[in-house]
Amino acid sequence: LLADGLLMAPVGDDIQVPNVLEGGMVTIPKELRPALVDMEVINSHDQHVLENSNPVHNLWSFYQHATVLKIMSDGAKEAIHEYQKRAVGATVADVLEWHEGRFAEAGGEVPKLWKEHLDLFRAPGGKFVCAEESLQILADKDGDGKIDWDEFVNFDFEQCFV
Repeated sequence: LLADGLLMAPVGDDIQVPNVLEGGMVTIPKELRPALVDMEVINSHDQHVLENSNPVHNLWSFYQHATVLKIMSDGAKEAIHEYQKRAVGATVADVLEWHEGRFAEAGGEVPKLWKEHLDLFRAPGGKFVCAEESLQILADKDGDGKIDWDEFVNFDFEQCFV
């Protein structure tokens, strides 16, 4: 969830994340990150299976992983693409409203960590807003109005995640 953590940090370099067991920071070498990303996809899939009929939750799961698609295994990419396909009709604005609604219902403020993350879904300027717009405009290479598998895996999500 961290803005610079396993899923959200730019791809291609080592990253540092908090060591929740011992304190301090731990470095994840760029060579190990793809395997850890795939493990996170499996973990998310296990947690997500109960929500897979909810388009907004599917879109949330899709964007949680879109930033690291290029370092995933093909099987992990297929799972993430399935979230995107099951998100028909949902928008990043819906994801933002859903999460902010959860905090409002609980009667609390949105914690700083979550606020920074939710800003990715906020227009204007949120990286996922950019990705949503760009995916629909730029990825549809054959102009059929649908993003097929080849278009999806060849789309450069990095243009919004730098």
